[in-house]
Amino acid sequence: LDPGVRQALAEALSAYREGDLPGAFARYPADWTPATASDRLFLAALKLSAGRVMDYGNLISREDEEHPLALALRWMAAAVNGVAVKSDAVPAHASQWLAFSYYRQSQNDLSGARMAARRAVELSEAFGFGWARVAELEFSFGRLKAVADGARRCLRTRWSPRVHPSK
Repeated sequence: LDPGVRQALAEALSAYREGDLPGAFARYPADWTPATASDRLFLAALKLSAGRVMDYGNLISREDEEHPLALALRWMAAAVNGVAVKSDAVPAHASQWLAFSYYRQSQNDLSGARMAARRAVELSEAFGFGWARVAELEFSFGRLKAVADGARRCLRTRWSPRVHPSK
């Protein structure tokens, strides 16, 4: 994001960096009109994380499809909607691998989902969301040491999901 956009979206970006996706969505300025691919994809990702699957697709233009995050969002939307994606695309970035992990799980491939989550953190060792995903999937396989390792690594990152106390 360019400096002007980062300044306009400072509160939403801050919440996102803290792992507070609902807070990031809530703090996205209602009067802001995204003008660049990165800006549109950030808002699309926030809408998708808030469960507004139908809204997210309306933000992505044809020229945005070449952006690395567009592929990640397509896999996440497919996972949420439970549909298959016909694509020969191979994930290249940590965010794409993480989205591909959710997509593989939606296709009943837990081994593939775990492999994709592990690839995400290999590419970005400080990817808190990735480590949380690794821990979650290792739990599905009963690998408790790997769960503890993933959780520890998640909590050591700047991008770790916020822990909200029970009410």
